[in-house]
Amino acid sequence: MVVYIPSMNIDRRHEYPVMLSGAFALARIELERCIDAGNRCRQPLLFCSLSALKLLGIPIPLGHRLADDKVHVCVSRQDMRSTVKGVNFRVWSLPLQKHHLQDGISVVDPITACMQMLAFCSREEAAMLFDSLMCRDPQRHMVSLGEIEGYLAGVASFRGKKNAVWALDHCREGTDSPMETRLRLRIEQSGLPRPEVNHRLVHPETHEVWYLDLAYPQRKIAIEYQGEEFHATRAGLQRDSRKIAALQGLGWAVIPITAESLSSEHQWLIWMRTVKDIVAQKGGLRSLV
Repeated sequence: MVVYIPSMNIDRRHEYPVMLSGAFALARIELERCIDAGNRCRQPLLFCSLSALKLLGIPIPLGHRLADDKVHVCVSRQDMRSTVKGVNFRVWSLPLQKHHLQDGISVVDPITACMQMLAFCSREEAAMLFDSLMCRDPQRHMVSLGEIEGYLAGVASFRGKKNAVWALDHCREGTDSPMETRLRLRIEQSGLPRPEVNHRLVHPETHEVWYLDLAYPQRKIAIEYQGEEFHATRAGLQRDSRKIAALQGLGWAVIPITAESLSSEHQWLIWMRTVKDIVAQKGGLRSLV
């Protein structure tokens, strides 16, 4: 298992994409809090769940129900719990792997960290966590779908396992961002078939390679999430313009969406109406299956 740990490269932020800068900042803050907690505890601490996500650079689920003002630690037995200010102890008896970071900090493995979160977030955010572990970026990719499947097949029931089973059926390998996962799931919940993730398209003349965020390739429908990190810069706008023009020239319908449209119910309904109109023009829902 390859583990990406931002806290081990805290001063090399310039070597990573823009979207990782937030993970570095969050990891730095959490690392300092974990070091402080470790200095105040007599026993070695194994950081887990929310703290582990932050230290490992895994995106944080929206609307989770764990305390952000505490560090989270797991122990294998109830009698190992302590009362320490700012530290939340949790009993976790399932098998896990330990990873040792700098300054004597130990953290659970990425799969365990995500499983420990599933009792405190929605099933959609559980799928986002699984997607994030299997993302396309090799610097952030941590596990395969088979490893997640193997973990769930090999462990007994635990709090959050129902969310895990649902998420396993709805997660996808090779995604790019949490927002794209949320978009994909919401499209499915709106009655459309599951779109393909990061469909690879090679231009027949220029041989440029494009990756479409979400696509129904059989009907040449592409859905592109316009995230601020990549699309608000001059270079990003130029890249998007060239990509959209090329796709349209090849007969693709390109439907962009922003975070604002995804978060506003009114704008979402308008956007979905546009998508369904285009689907109807391209042959209807049955043609997408």
